[in-house]
Amino acid sequence: MFAKTFSAVLWGINATLIEVEVSVNQGLRNFIIVGLADKSIAEAKERVASAIKNICLSSPTSQTKKVVVNLSPADLKKEGSHFDLSIALAYLLATQQTKFVPNKKLILGELALNAELKPIKGAFSFALLAKENNFEEIILPAQNAKEASVANLLSPQNKIKIIPVENLQQTLSYLDGRVDIKPFETETNDFQINNNFEIQWHWIQGQSHAKRGMEIAIAGGHNMLYPWAQYNIQI
Repeated sequence: MFAKTFSAVLWGINATLIEVEVSVNQGLRNFIIVGLADKSIAEAKERVASAIKNICLSSPTSQTKKVVVNLSPADLKKEGSHFDLSIALAYLLATQQTKFVPNKKLILGELALNAELKPIKGAFSFALLAKENNFEEIILPAQNAKEASVANLLSPQNKIKIIPVENLQQTLSYLDGRVDIKPFETETNDFQINNNFEIQWHWIQGQSHAKRGMEIAIAGGHNMLYPWAQYNIQI
């Protein structure tokens, strides 16, 4: 029994497509993940098994089968916990506990032990990757839907469906066609920043060098922790 879903890995601000392959065969009970996976991915075995068990389905650790998960390409190092949802769905496909078509769907999300989904990092980059590879939809935790939707604002003529999900059970219900989830959409106005601060910058008189330094730090996204200790100054 074999199944494949699609996920992605983040390197800096760029995302790379990853194929999540799952093979389930008769043998001694075993559940392994291969493909240069880091510690957080190796620990996905426990999260995935517990999440599947808690929605009353057969988990990889509850039957006498050898389950092998391969993250392809195998020569690319992977890190992060966002592969959980894709691994779980690939396993459920391989064991015929669900029958959705995984093509054109990019799936990401960290599973809690009770099958709830936790937010991930890099949703915007993953959405851009999905658009570049002509995926039809990206399925990810609801908390990340707004961030991912920015990709549609950049190129409205080539929109991708942003499907926000709360847990594994809801994800399966959507993929199997039992429930309908409206794709998340946003507008540019939703990202407007409120500039009505209690303290205004122009109230500060003088201190031109200090203000200039702060402006540069803010523009570059740097911290502003000043090494007061070397001057023996108490503040």
